[in-house]
Amino acid sequence: MKKLYAIIIFSITAAMGMLLLGGLLLLPENIVDVNSIPFQKFLQAVQSGLIFALPAVITVIIFAKNPCNFLRLKQFNQRNFWLTTAFIFTAIPAIGYINLLNQKMRLPAFLSGIEQKMRAMEDVAAQLTEQFLTVNSIGGLLVNLLVIALIAAVCEEVLFRGFLQKVFEKEFKNAHLAIWLSAFIFSAIHLQFYGFFPRMLLGAAFGYIVFWTGSLWLPILAHFINNAIGVITFYVAQQRGLNPNIDDIPLSNSWLFAAACGLASLLILNKIYLSKSKYSYDL
Repeated sequence: MKKLYAIIIFSITAAMGMLLLGGLLLLPENIVDVNSIPFQKFLQAVQSGLIFALPAVITVIIFAKNPCNFLRLKQFNQRNFWLTTAFIFTAIPAIGYINLLNQKMRLPAFLSGIEQKMRAMEDVAAQLTEQFLTVNSIGGLLVNLLVIALIAAVCEEVLFRGFLQKVFEKEFKNAHLAIWLSAFIFSAIHLQFYGFFPRMLLGAAFGYIVFWTGSLWLPILAHFINNAIGVITFYVAQQRGLNPNIDDIPLSNSWLFAAACGLASLLILNKIYLSKSKYSYDL
């Protein structure tokens, strides 16, 4: 019965968040231009808070004996901080190369109609992302880092690694299943098939980090660094008149470099595993 009530509370809170978000889109044009990029950034921040983080936090506060322990909001040691930082920096080239392979995937001929629709959705998402990232001042860069890197990292990790993964761990008594199921949902909810596999792999890595260390702050850190690098790279390239597409950086197209970075990131993950916290296994 407690599980049913928790599902109801989570669903109602998320639905209320979506209703509020929908209400913002109905504001009169003389008050705000809902199609403007600044307002779209505001909506993204509100969406992250109201639909991702808030339902999870409210549900945990109501039903968990110790909300902070449930969400694994505990301190981390300096060693794991540097290992997590090193992991994400080494993983990014490998993830970028996997992303290139994912983009080249083709569906069977009988699914060509679905593929065309997915490609069209990807193109729209890419255009919107480019509009979000295109700024001409340090102030604009800081806003992007706040919305796209910090807020997104905190809210998404609270929901997927803090809440969903812990719920799955308790339900299935299998950490690996919980981690990969959370990562699958994390990637699927972005509705971008041609970035699905690298995003799922990254989500799984974040899941193992929080499980082994017992601290949600570490995947939040890694998520923030990953997003921030994309934001800063785009800004610097744009300011220098270069192609701001990070996928066009030569090293990201080198399978040998990507493989070396991937191996390094796995070795670092192993280091994190070897220093795992006993708290991690308190399901």
